[in-house]
Amino acid sequence: MDLTQDDPAARIALIRAHLPLAEVPGLPGLVHHAARPEARVSRLAEKLGTTAEDLAPFWAWLWPGGAGLIHYIRTHPETVQGRVVVDLGAGSGLLAVEAMRHGARRAVCVDPDPMARAACRANAAANGVEVEVSAAIDLAGLDAVELLLAGDVFYDPEVAQASAALLNAAKARGAEVLVGDIGRHCLPKAGLTERAAYEVRDVGDAPSQPPWRVRVMDWPAVPPQLPR
Repeated sequence: MDLTQDDPAARIALIRAHLPLAEVPGLPGLVHHAARPEARVSRLAEKLGTTAEDLAPFWAWLWPGGAGLIHYIRTHPETVQGRVVVDLGAGSGLLAVEAMRHGARRAVCVDPDPMARAACRANAAANGVEVEVSAAIDLAGLDAVELLLAGDVFYDPEVAQASAALLNAAKARGAEVLVGDIGRHCLPKAGLTERAAYEVRDVGDAPSQPPWRVRVMDWPAVPPQLPR
């Protein structure tokens, strides 16, 4: 497959062929196409004409911040019901999927990676819902957003800066903005208000490793300072 061509149907077909469906650990009733020993991402990378490292399959599992936000939606479904929801840095799209499963009017997965956007569509179909996908969201597009969800978008300085700018803009336009994070180094150290916390496991964790504590937080109206 030529990676210079964005062929969503072909990408979805490859994901379905190489990453079998399985229930998301710790979240009964939610399934996804995830990387496992019996469905190595390296095999998929070969089909795409690249390497597993260059493929950067952040979409092949659910990150802990997203898992925490999903737990919050399950506990507080009124947060998404009837609303236009954006899943920023969507990856697998499972956060948007869960929003639709709990009554969101629309859910948009925003991710620059075409493989992630294909995974969002594939995972949505597997769970019996539909989501929209977009490579980016402009400031004008934020006017329609009622709830912006951001799970694990503070793992890298450049990504954190870009994400914070969108979170600030969405908040300024009246959207509710929720962040799920385990305390990554680029997360603002002050200004966010915790709503809830959940213990979740991350992909690759050893059985003896304690679970991560994911905090679900309100993004403030006054833009917080990012760590330098």
